[in-house]
Amino acid sequence: MHEGESPNSKAQKFYDMLASANEPVFAGAAESRLSITIRLLANRTNWHTTQKALDDFMQLVLNIAPRENFIPKNYYKAKKNCLNSRIEVCKV
Repeated sequence: MHEGESPNSKAQKFYDMLASANEPVFAGAAESRLSITIRLLANRTNWHTTQKALDDFMQLVLNIAPRENFIPKNYYKAKKNCLNSRIEVCKV
């Protein structure tokens, strides 16, 4: 792509996905949608916790976060966010 040239539809879709992933999880938050998802999934592995434990922790975070947020609701949603962002999730 040359300077001043518009990206094709596939590239634009990728750029839009990146922009969305970099939005804060809520107004004033230091974490982005992508970073909070990656950190939650990494912590599940690092802490050797169950999916249920992560879901319970995420529910606690959701209870104290502002209502308007992009925090994944549970492990399934966090994993799905990664897959939608084309980030590989592998079982360790």
